[in-house]
Amino acid sequence: MDRFDLGTYRRPISTRSTETQRWFDVGLNWCYGFNHEEGIKCFEKALETDPECPMVHWGIAYAAGPFYNLTWKEHGEAEADSATRRCFEHVQLARANTAAASV
Repeated sequence: MDRFDLGTYRRPISTRSTETQRWFDVGLNWCYGFNHEEGIKCFEKALETDPECPMVHWGIAYAAGPFYNLTWKEHGEAEADSATRRCFEHVQLARANTAAASV
């Protein structure tokens, strides 16, 4: 993986793919560093290798919503509506795929 070194923090998720796990970890670390846009790119890469992984869908929903550096007040109405739809869609996909997940 040719990415900026964000450290070794890992959050194990239910997936059989090491690539999915790796992209999820990098995406989560980007979000922890307040770079949600880059986090979304990584979560989307994780979806390419395991499109049914609930935590990857959760990651997109988490990263696409408001956060400390980009509050709802800073979104335009259309952007806020789009972000809300995207978050809701990925929460629903995460919930739909939880049967295959472990604890």
